[in-house]
Amino acid sequence: MDDAPDNLPDTFAAHVLDAAGEVGLGGSQFLASDAAKRRTPPLAVPQGHAGSDARRDDINQALLAQARRNYPSLMNGVRTEYSAYLEGLQQRTNADLRTEGNRFHSQAVILDPAKYDAGIALGIRGPETVGAQLQAQGAATAPGVPEMADARMSSYYPTKFGNPTYTQAPTALQNPNNGGGLQACVVAPASDYAMIDGLNIPGLSTADRIKFLDRHETWHCRDDRYSMAGINPDDLKTIDPNNDKTLADNAAGCKVLATLYQKEAFADTGAIGSMLREGYDMSLLDKVANWRKGSPADTIHITTPVLQGLKQEIEDIGGIDRFRALSDAQAKELYYKTVDKYGVSGPAVQTALKYKLADPLQTIGHQIDAVFDRDSSKGIDFYRYFSATGKPAPGTSLTADQQRQLDAYNPQASMEDQAFSTSGKVTPETMIGAYTRMQDQFRTLIKQHPEDPLYPQEMAKLQKAFTDNLQRMDYAAVNNRYGVKIENVEPSLAAFSGGQQRPAAPRMLPPAIKP
Repeated sequence: MDDAPDNLPDTFAAHVLDAAGEVGLGGSQFLASDAAKRRTPPLAVPQGHAGSDARRDDINQALLAQARRNYPSLMNGVRTEYSAYLEGLQQRTNADLRTEGNRFHSQAVILDPAKYDAGIALGIRGPETVGAQLQAQGAATAPGVPEMADARMSSYYPTKFGNPTYTQAPTALQNPNNGGGLQACVVAPASDYAMIDGLNIPGLSTADRIKFLDRHETWHCRDDRYSMAGINPDDLKTIDPNNDKTLADNAAGCKVLATLYQKEAFADTGAIGSMLREGYDMSLLDKVANWRKGSPADTIHITTPVLQGLKQEIEDIGGIDRFRALSDAQAKELYYKTVDKYGVSGPAVQTALKYKLADPLQTIGHQIDAVFDRDSSKGIDFYRYFSATGKPAPGTSLTADQQRQLDAYNPQASMEDQAFSTSGKVTPETMIGAYTRMQDQFRTLIKQHPEDPLYPQEMAKLQKAFTDNLQRMDYAAVNNRYGVKIENVEPSLAAFSGGQQRPAAPRMLPPAIKP
């Protein structure tokens, strides 16, 4: 008992604040404490900057202004391999929502990291970048959702090569009204390349890990049973998450924690269940269950008892083949049944807290109660999980040679070369195209070398160069290096050309990045 935390894990405080409907895999540990960390200015002037006379500045600003005006239409062309995967997952989720007649959500919108990066690089505010994606899909959301989604799309991320950038904190922003009118469920997906130690699931490939993380978030959208609808907002104000004794006596606070746990357990169960039904074997369930118990401080994500319960339920109905033969509606009902049967309720959470605070005589009393009362038994079991010593999954490090390669990699020069080779000019819009093509080149390398940590880190370095430098580039100087006067080939700069414009000559796409 000496290893038990002094109070309920500190993630509870953050998750009480999220009770309006924001739930995700990452927990608060991946979120920046201030927006400045997510918007780190460039550390150096990009290569090719050649002064800042008024004409050059005017050209740069005209190009950026044109790209910002075009951003809504540009989004159609900002599409990576991961964008296509997310579109497919969103279509499947929305088909399920329509079939199920979800009580809370009219649709799911999975935000596209590539489109988000493009907006941020152009200097468009994060909430407006998110809002443009929502508007493009006709999504109705509660006030404040674009701001919350922006925070989840730009979570603080110190990369292995030392520079802070951002990544996604996988999160589903559910309908906070829970029945007060259908709204969109907005998902910040996982990054498919950022190497975040806390989201490393031992035994899963990168592709399988990303599939599980994204499925988890979409199953939050499909959840229309576990909600905060029965919680009085005034009761939430009485919760002191740093005081176990007062929390143990606060039935509303314990119900909040139990509901958040049920949400996470349902999302885990649905994500794993859907993957099992697609052909994955039962070892997937064991790997995620073992991973979940590795972070005892993240109380609401200790879904191991429920996942073990799902394994038992599958066995009870006749095994994996019988499970795969269920209809989608039957499978979803099985997930609800599993969470209700093996998860914790508000009274079970109260028991866990009281058991933690109990003296030896009271401990015996709780153990006697557990023989006759299921909530008491679950509460004691739950306490043992969050009082355990965690064993988080180990991270991946670079070798000295890989670090040298990473330091030598110049993504800015590579993007400029690719933009010019493809379009015959370097502008904010052609740089966006170069960025998305280079991302997919890295995705190919990551598939070919799944155990090599270098390529994901180079991909993160590419993102940082793109989002930091697009607004700071001297476009006249960069194009001059290629023998082109940008004002003569870019239609939006007609006022600067003196009537000497000619179309830019297309160039051949450079070869893919070599390993």
